[in-house]
Amino acid sequence: MIRKLLIDECQGIHIPKIFATNYAVHWNDIDENDLVILRAGANAASNDEEWSYAEAWDNVLLNAVCMDTQGRTWRLEQDGHLWAIPDLSNEELAEEIADDNNIDVDAFTAFCENENFTLTDAHEAYQAVRKFKECYYGTYSSVEEYARQYLQECYSIPATLENYVNYEHFFEDQLVDSYYALEVGNKVAIFQNM
Repeated sequence: MIRKLLIDECQGIHIPKIFATNYAVHWNDIDENDLVILRAGANAASNDEEWSYAEAWDNVLLNAVCMDTQGRTWRLEQDGHLWAIPDLSNEELAEEIADDNNIDVDAFTAFCENENFTLTDAHEAYQAVRKFKECYYGTYSSVEEYARQYLQECYSIPATLENYVNYEHFFEDQLVDSYYALEVGNKVAIFQNM
């Protein structure tokens, strides 16, 4: 799993206090003064101290790191929920996401590179998966193979004419406005233009 839920968003403004009280002991690079402010809670802060509470939480989100038993570094991210997110390379993230979603790793990696998804945060990663699932039509030995399948599904081509059809040109001339192909090893992944 790419990310781990630490605290559900239903805890609202109390997430920082819950983190400081229950989770901070396992995390490094957190200023002790920030923890004191957070443990006091949002309700304990006066108007002047509200800024300190928010600033302390921002510092924790920015600086907190945790090392797991595999030597992987984790950071915090909040999008309502509070998540622990591993520091992974784009390629490692693509592999993890593809595995989690039962999608072709090579096709997903090529798609993310083509669509400029950097997968730097969980929201972007899940947007990439959603768009990939909408656009991906499969991996084929060539664009010719995809064009042949496309024509066979849409039209009835008599066997006597099949040898005269240039499937690669059909893809380039007729399908290129709706679909595109990305090289994936010695194959091509076909995607619909959105």
